Amino acid sequence: MAAKPNAKMASSHKHRDVVVDANVLAHSDNANSFYYVDALELIDWIVEQGGAVKWAMDDNGKTAPAIETSTIYAEYIGTVSPQCPALLIFQNLLSQSGRVCFADRPDQSLRNTIRKLVPRNKKDQVVLGAACGSGSRWLVSGDLNDFPDDLRDECEDLLNVRITDCSERAA
Repeated sequence: MAAKPNAKMASSHKHRDVVVDANVLAHSDNANSFYYVDALELIDWIVEQGGAVKWAMDDNGKTAPAIETSTIYAEYIGTVSPQCPALLIFQNLLSQSGRVCFADRPDQSLRNTIRKLVPRNKKDQVVLGAACGSGSRWLVSGDLNDFPDDLRDECEDLLNVRITDCSERAA
């Protein structure tokens, strides 16, 4: 995974963090996927940024954020094999101070808006909620099947959340 960072990734977010949907990891673990290379390049880019970019997760801890209670992390574990390189990279980043952060939890009003936008999929509600609570308000979804253009536009208009696929990065 020695890909060069894409120029599109050089956007100027106030805080540099990114919520990565589980399907990005799935694409990175499937050489037959149309998004395979893009997913690998995104993961590689996150690593290459050092502490300048944090991998943002949802906060579902009872008293404090904890990876064990993260819905997104549970989806990672349930989606890819334990030997998936992207999962191993994420787990390595967990052990490095400042590489993984927890997004603020959405308040009730924001949760209601998210449920209206994505009524049928709890996991998509969680990743969207994490993006709302992240500094960059940036969600990367592997292929945008879960977030079609009209929904992406609504999320940008109503929630100020930018949703990109792996090929778009942070353009």
